[in-house]
Amino acid sequence: MVRIGRLIVALVVTALALAGCSGDPQPIIAKPLATPTPTPSASPSPTESATPKAESPEEFIRRWNEIQTDMVATGATDAYWSVSTKRCPPCKRIASTVSSYYEAGGYVKTEGWAINSIAAVNPGAEGPATFQVRVDSAPTRYKKSSSSPVERFTGGPLEYTFELARRNNSWLVDNYLVNAQ
Repeated sequence: MVRIGRLIVALVVTALALAGCSGDPQPIIAKPLATPTPTPSASPSPTESATPKAESPEEFIRRWNEIQTDMVATGATDAYWSVSTKRCPPCKRIASTVSSYYEAGGYVKTEGWAINSIAAVNPGAEGPATFQVRVDSAPTRYKKSSSSPVERFTGGPLEYTFELARRNNSWLVDNYLVNAQ
């Protein structure tokens, strides 16, 4: 039964990521992504660049995680799809599952993942950029619809292999797999 629960989380509700329940009936609100505060316009000095610094794969994975947590908390998938390829199998399953829960009056309550480490396996010189990502998954509870029972995941440590695709000057999640524990 534990193995089935882990499989469901890993394949269907990764953002829920084997989480369990806190007794709090209030939804957990994901922190909004930080937006830069506008500053007065000034010409870049010769040492400054007008081009934004490229995001490292590690920075991107952390940002993707924040967007995934927000998607799970709200059911809104647009931002999630802006950082995931349309062919990403687990991305499709999770976005579809989360969306269906909210459309049916259900919800997901979790604080998502705390990323502990990100290590390059193949930084992408040849083949896909591949990274091992270790996380602690928060406890999670969810309802598939307004009339379904509350279900729970206990959370805990997980390790994933992420494959990233390069698009223009950015990254996209192309696939990720939970590694056997």
